[in-house]
Amino acid sequence: RPRAWSSAEADALVTASGLIGAALSRHRTEEDLLRALASQEALLQEVHHRVKNNLQVVSSLLDMAARRAEPGPAVEAMQDVRRKVQAMALIHAGIYCGSRLDVVDFGAYAGMLYSHLASCYPDAARRMTPVFSRRPLHLPLAQAVPCALILNEALTNVFRHACPGEGRGEVRVTWDLLPDGRIRLAVADQGPGLPPEVLPGGRGGMGFKLLRGLAEHQLGGSLSLSPGPGLTLAVEFRPGSSATVPSGEEKNPV
Repeated sequence: RPRAWSSAEADALVTASGLIGAALSRHRTEEDLLRALASQEALLQEVHHRVKNNLQVVSSLLDMAARRAEPGPAVEAMQDVRRKVQAMALIHAGIYCGSRLDVVDFGAYAGMLYSHLASCYPDAARRMTPVFSRRPLHLPLAQAVPCALILNEALTNVFRHACPGEGRGEVRVTWDLLPDGRIRLAVADQGPGLPPEVLPGGRGGMGFKLLRGLAEHQLGGSLSLSPGPGLTLAVEFRPGSSATVPSGEEKNPV
């Protein structure tokens, strides 16, 4: 005949059933959280995709307007704005295609931006040898966008002025972690440098004012221009909490 359960066995059975129920409830909660996280990631990915598409539409509209206008300063200004818009679109494209939605792989982005600008200045690009840091650098979006605009402005200046005539040269894009914990992003070329009026202490052109504003107000850092031989533009700033930064000094960038 069936054996009667002792009170201790009954208590153990109740305890076990409670633990099993709690485990099942926790498992369902974790599944719900994972589904919510996946839904949020998909939403953020779609947002970056749409921002990229919208910026590309703006870029195309600027290009169409520039093609219809008479050659001159207005066309140059529209093309300059178009390159800046495209630089921001590449940031969102990198996030959309990347494995993380909270940071930008700035090393990969620098290569994409260089290729884009090289297509805008094919003659200069054929005479230019690019050298990039090989170490990883991941920046949060709030820092990646101003860094992208600074890099766009610096590389545009290199393509326009660093190899006059049929001259050849090298451009180095590097990033290092300074002893005080700041990141130093630098672009160095072998060109003739800049005239005194656009260097610190001079009047400064619109490009330099934009760079300084991005470095100081957007990144909370500092900008420096070091002339001759060639020109080195560097921005130093403290990385965000989600940034992944290089350590030590790189000996052989490629």
